[in-house]
Amino acid sequence: MISSHKVLVTDANYKHTLGAVRSLSMAGFIVDAIGSRFTLSGLSKFLNKTVFDERLFSENHIDEFLQFLVKNSYDVLLPIGARSVRLVSKYKKEIERCCKVPVSDIEKVDYCLDKKRTQSLAKSLGIKVPENYEISFKDGKIEITSEVRYPVFIKGSHEIFKRRPSIARNQQELISTLASWQRHDFAKSFPPLVQEFIEGHGFGYFALYKNGKCVQSFMHERIRESPAIGGPSTCAMSVYDENLMRLGQKLFDAIGWHGVGMVEFRKDERTDEYYLMEINPKFWGSLDLAIACGVDFPTMAAKMALGEEILPIEKYPTGVKFHWLYGGEIAHAIENPSSIPSIIRDSLNPNVKSNLWRSDPLPCILSFFQEMYRAARIMKEKYSAV
Repeated sequence: MISSHKVLVTDANYKHTLGAVRSLSMAGFIVDAIGSRFTLSGLSKFLNKTVFDERLFSENHIDEFLQFLVKNSYDVLLPIGARSVRLVSKYKKEIERCCKVPVSDIEKVDYCLDKKRTQSLAKSLGIKVPENYEISFKDGKIEITSEVRYPVFIKGSHEIFKRRPSIARNQQELISTLASWQRHDFAKSFPPLVQEFIEGHGFGYFALYKNGKCVQSFMHERIRESPAIGGPSTCAMSVYDENLMRLGQKLFDAIGWHGVGMVEFRKDERTDEYYLMEINPKFWGSLDLAIACGVDFPTMAAKMALGEEILPIEKYPTGVKFHWLYGGEIAHAIENPSSIPSIIRDSLNPNVKSNLWRSDPLPCILSFFQEMYRAARIMKEKYSAV
């Protein structure tokens, strides 16, 4: 398919931006990315060019960005990361004078970014959530105002203002972790969530919505993550579960969503019940898996923005495995050495999909060095704690 439509994506160094760039380009779009040349997407042969200084893609420089859009005649702006989605959503009216943007209004985006608010929504809809333990930072002191049952999971209460999640197995570990959070200014406004740790596997529900109506769904099970205790997928498998889809759609329907988004659940291995972890109003890290299964969310989102017809994929293949060898797998192996044999098997199995393309080698080389840096940092943290 040949198209003259120009799409601008953000966050050129995200691994799922690379997936979006590849799929959009192969669908016939001309794709530019905000960021530098020396990024995953910047080095891809599927990208037309990198444009605009990523450091200026901020609220303080929004007028410069709007002037840039006026001069360059893009048809669609597709934000990828959480900060980008929020910025584009906040200035949606101004941006839409220049190009189409398939994102929700800022009130709905902010609602989804706030994990406490989405957990309250889930409770009101009868969806299970982990038990939350109240903590606060007052006058430089850490206050735990409820009785805690260990282990607990500590993570950011806001998708933008956060740190790496962690587990505390006793009060000493919890206080130590909270003390490290307390050093960040954002913790005063967005203190971390301290939650009951749900033993089990992570599952994701992903969707494209148009004005409150679901256009396309996809689901996956997380096989491996980094951090290993609950971070972005480093290996995932496509699944189909009516109950998972029902819960995910229930949340997006209640919000009246528009655009792409994901709902992250954890399935309790004891009861097989799903617990809401968070809602993310953006593209997700494992986007490559959906695309590999024929569910091309970036292209669908761009077409929706342009008012073009979208043909939903009613049935996608399940059991398809995708791993990101240089997108967290090695880091996962350092944290969880028992996973090394399975990572090796997946790396040698031609049926396991990967974002390492021989036809697009330069991003693969850069991702290797980025993974080595990530692995070195994790090793330093691991052994300095011994």
